[in-house]
Amino acid sequence: MDFSAIQSKVRDYLVDLPTETNALVADWVNHALRTVQDRHNFRAMEAQADFVTVADARVLGAKPSDWKEFRLLPWLETADGATREIRWASSISEMVRGFGVSSDHDTGTPRALLETPTELHVWPLPDGRSQWGDGEYRLRVPYWRFLPPMTAGATESFFTRDMGWALVFLAVADGMIFNREEERAAVFISKAEQEIGRAVGLDRRSRIGERQTLHVNRMFSQRRRVMWR
Repeated sequence: MDFSAIQSKVRDYLVDLPTETNALVADWVNHALRTVQDRHNFRAMEAQADFVTVADARVLGAKPSDWKEFRLLPWLETADGATREIRWASSISEMVRGFGVSSDHDTGTPRALLETPTELHVWPLPDGRSQWGDGEYRLRVPYWRFLPPMTAGATESFFTRDMGWALVFLAVADGMIFNREEERAAVFISKAEQEIGRAVGLDRRSRIGERQTLHVNRMFSQRRRVMWR
């Protein structure tokens, strides 16, 4: 399904609503889209932002406009192609305790990033002495993003293709609540929950190979050799 098809199905369910509410259907579908993204970080929401430091500047840059939350540890990329992970800081006080505030100590290769409501800050202060020609450091920040609201009728994404019915049911529930039909809305919320649960389960199972690696237990292996002698 695309955005247009989802709206059409929502209108079919909301046939009892006044025709003037038709203009609200697109908003209800986009509200449903935001709801499912709030509930779970799906693969389609994976993103990455690249930054370049400025010597002696605390602010690394503004967070991307579609930022939801950080996804993995950020890392430095060196001029020779190597990478090195750094960490996320939990608070300013932690960084002050670790690096101080004096430029005599709080300067060097970036070792941590701190997330603020609108920006990313780097600790310690970049010293402008990286291997890159300009001396600045290159950082990559993996994060979870929110997909933008849909506008064009032909818009398609993972959510319209694989979670189209969840969007339909949630949007229908919004429409029924708007029409003060809370009991009927509860039925569609329940149906949407089933669709969301199915999609979340599929998404989690698709990542098992990425996060699960079996390691040979050395002690068990040694015991097994002894038993078979």
